[in-house]
Amino acid sequence: DTENADYHIQKILEHNPGDYNGLLLNGKLNLLTKNYSNAINSFRLILKSNPDDIDIRLILANSYKYNNQKDLYENEIKSIKELVKNNPNQLIKISQLYIKNKEYTNAKSEIENILKNYPENITALMLKSEIYYFTDDIKKAIETLDTINSLYPENPIGWFRKSRIYRNQNNITEAIRNMEMAFSKDKTSDDLLAELTDLEISNGYTDQAISRLKTLIKENKNHSSAHKFLGMLYLKSIN
Repeated sequence: DTENADYHIQKILEHNPGDYNGLLLNGKLNLLTKNYSNAINSFRLILKSNPDDIDIRLILANSYKYNNQKDLYENEIKSIKELVKNNPNQLIKISQLYIKNKEYTNAKSEIENILKNYPENITALMLKSEIYYFTDDIKKAIETLDTINSLYPENPIGWFRKSRIYRNQNNITEAIRNMEMAFSKDKTSDDLLAELTDLEISNGYTDQAISRLKTLIKENKNHSSAHKFLGMLYLKSIN
């Protein structure tokens, strides 16, 4: 609970007022309890000793946002951009912050700038698809995922995300087809198999799911995930 968390955090800071982890925990706790000014003070103290810490600067920027300090929020993001220069991995974090705050226009602008210099950056492309999805442009969201599938044909992530979109749109046929493609790219993935099995069972394709699981066991008699899911299915049928 917050009281016990605060007690232990203050013990850290009593021993060492500038302790990085103590200040970070104190800041996060104050964010959770909506004591934004206290959170801001903690993050600022960290930056006194670690001025180039981008992750802390991002948390600080968000704290300004929560505290309705728009100018400080925007200035902090500007400072972050100056620090990271053209580092795509760090610039992506700014776009993620914008997405978190539902500032999709700003997020899209950041992603487009990244893709000008790094057109095949898979994380930037994934975020671009997310932005389209969140702004209800499903067609462009899927087209962006198709670009990922073309650039990275052996990576399951694009097919996986397409399946999720189709499932949310209640297009189960396409959801299953795309999840099958995702699983075909990595048949060792328990998460993909679980997703595919759940997708089929939840939508009346139990026989199809059982057939696949049996095939996987035939190919590898020690396939623990296939055994687990089959066991769960048969147990469910008893109930």
